[in-house]
Amino acid sequence: MNIKVTDEAKKMIQKTLSDKDIAEPVVRVYVAGFGWGGPNFGIALDEQKENDYTMKDDGINYVVEDELIDRYGGFVVDYSTNWLYKGFKVSASQGGSSC
Repeated sequence: MNIKVTDEAKKMIQKTLSDKDIAEPVVRVYVAGFGWGGPNFGIALDEQKENDYTMKDDGINYVVEDELIDRYGGFVVDYSTNWLYKGFKVSASQGGSSC
């Protein structure tokens, strides 16, 4: 699986989608910028494009550009409830930072 979504992240994504009443969600993993540790990744609601790798999990389509899969191997989407950092964290299998 090239996109792994942890149970905690799934709960928060599903809650957000439910709050916004989105019927057929597409969640994109994307490059959010570059920092000292390399690229930072994020997630956002989007539409599927022709050059996307797609994975469906629990009724949600997760997409990422094929080029990013080739470059970074895959991604893990997590949600942290740590007092120091609370929110989504996206990391690449082969380098990069989270956002």
